[in-house]
Amino acid sequence: MIEPNFPVFELSGYSLEHSGLTRSQAQELSRLGLLSFDPQTKTELAGYDIEELKFLKKIWFDSGLDGPTASRMVGKLRRPYRYSLDKIYWDFGAQDWKEVKLS
Repeated sequence: MIEPNFPVFELSGYSLEHSGLTRSQAQELSRLGLLSFDPQTKTELAGYDIEELKFLKKIWFDSGLDGPTASRMVGKLRRPYRYSLDKIYWDFGAQDWKEVKLS
């Protein structure tokens, strides 16, 4: 089973700009119930929050996929969505996430 990345706790915080998302994009992800935190009230983000935002940004905004497809894809993963596309990929034939296997 594919698992989210474990959070890494850091002493310094990050701002939303580190994720590459605009405030309105982060609010849209929150409104859709995809985030594990509220970006309107959490002003200093941890590295694991940024990881979650970056993953969802790639699926939701950068991929060019429509909303229902992106929603179906993330719906097959456990929350929080702290995944790396270096470690997992979407298999369009199987309609499921697969782990990257390096030989």
